[in-house]
Amino acid sequence: SFSMMLIHEDPDRDSELCPLAAITMAPLSAEYQSGVFHGSIGDLTVEDRGPGETLYRQVLGLQTKGESSLISFEYTPLNVADITDPEVPRYTSRLSVSMRSTRFVILQPFLAALQRLAASDQMRPLTQSGTARAAQVAKDTL
Repeated sequence: SFSMMLIHEDPDRDSELCPLAAITMAPLSAEYQSGVFHGSIGDLTVEDRGPGETLYRQVLGLQTKGESSLISFEYTPLNVADITDPEVPRYTSRLSVSMRSTRFVILQPFLAALQRLAASDQMRPLTQSGTARAAQVAKDTL
């Protein structure tokens, strides 16, 4: 699984760094068996971690709590030689994708905070230093 916390400078709190959102993605699973490749992408959730009270902490996630995957897929190669009917298309493969019901709640204060974060210069140093760190790790590894 993958988790990430977004933080931002809150203008209402003297630009103090505060949590904004927690993003979590459940594991991806994939399997190849008997010529068929199938798998699923786990649930993707976004949680509002802002300081205010809200009725909806989880702003993105699966609608049904019992479900475990957001997307399921199956890829099957087809044998064109088996198709004898000229009316049937001669496709070489089939991809079937199924997406579960998702809940997405739009909250004006949460959305406004995300927009401020995206428009601010806060993201630039993080991406620049992250890129520099990644380049250094790659260089040290090789």
